[in-house]
Amino acid sequence: MAGRGGVLLALLVTAAGACTPAPAPVPAPLPDLAKLSPSVQTQVREAHTRLMALVNARAGAAERSAAYGEVGILLMAAQFPDAPEPYCLNAHALDEADFRWPYYLAQFYRQRGEPARAIAEFVKASQRNPQDVASQVWLGELHLQLGQAADAASAFERALGLQPTSVSASKRSGSRPFS
Repeated sequence: MAGRGGVLLALLVTAAGACTPAPAPVPAPLPDLAKLSPSVQTQVREAHTRLMALVNARAGAAERSAAYGEVGILLMAAQFPDAPEPYCLNAHALDEADFRWPYYLAQFYRQRGEPARAIAEFVKASQRNPQDVASQVWLGELHLQLGQAADAASAFERALGLQPTSVSASKRSGSRPFS
């Protein structure tokens, strides 16, 4: 009997751990879309409506992650300065294994002029997808921007190791742009 009780307790503990709620989403308001063309406004609103339907239906984390990410990417493409961040953060929190979310966060921070934050996200993206050449090239560019020549050279060399014909990496290899 005691053996069964121990097994039952272990199953209950395991089940409780599996039921741990996902982190609360970062508030993600939809910005004023008036500056966008009507067709882009419609695209963003429809993506946001799909997201809200998934959130309200308590859909799975992967579905909500993809929906948050879709809205974030659309807002990045529309060049909103701050609006994409909470959507990408939520996408990443819901699916930490997905390479896309730290990659898009890195691009967001790079475009916003925050190279250190961009580097941290490109590193995460590289850990999730070690074969991604673009992350390595961007890491190299950002390290150069921060005056970190040795780190830049390492990133460019990693990129060349993955894709020896990479023009972007070969131009910057050795942390020296071609003349």
